[in-house]
Amino acid sequence: MSQRMAFLFGIVLALAAGFAIFLYQAGKDSQSTGSAPGTTNLRTLAERVPGLVWHDAPRLLPSGVTLETADGNGRPLAALTGRWRLVNFWATWCAPCVEEIPTLDRLQTTARGSGFEVLLVSLDMGGVKEAAPALAKMGGDHLVTLADPGMEAMGALGISSLPTTLLIDPEGRERARMVGPTEWDSPAVIALVRALAGSRPESGAKAVS
Repeated sequence: MSQRMAFLFGIVLALAAGFAIFLYQAGKDSQSTGSAPGTTNLRTLAERVPGLVWHDAPRLLPSGVTLETADGNGRPLAALTGRWRLVNFWATWCAPCVEEIPTLDRLQTTARGSGFEVLLVSLDMGGVKEAAPALAKMGGDHLVTLADPGMEAMGALGISSLPTTLLIDPEGRERARMVGPTEWDSPAVIALVRALAGSRPESGAKAVS
């Protein structure tokens, strides 16, 4: 092989190697950018919150179950749609529930205006009239509570202990569950909530005031 041919052959090999490296790196970049947003990222963030269990498949909320509002009317459990919500089942007589109320309040304050809401559901027999006035004394000035005095929703959701907290998506489906208390204003929770607030609601979600 002449010196000229050897030179040209070397150039061709170098170009081919460079192109192969380019394709390999492009493939890696495509995979990394493709897996960042969406459910995979949310699940990763959820797994960083101790005790929070992310469901592989979203769970539909039971139909026909209502929660008591402050004016004594009923609000369908399945109507909790339109935004991400952290729904905390609690009671004034539950010591661990009372202990985590201030952290839930701080989370609500941090997430205010982001399209994310912390919503409480009291299991007190006196309903909202008993639970709501107690919230301020517990450090829950920015929290709103509904009630489930007959424990109908509690039974339908399979809740057996308090506190139990559900993460509800804009479609009104349970995406994760926490059994027991936690620090809801921890950096891991804040990171998850910010990601949820910035995520795009799935089509078909309807806002509920």
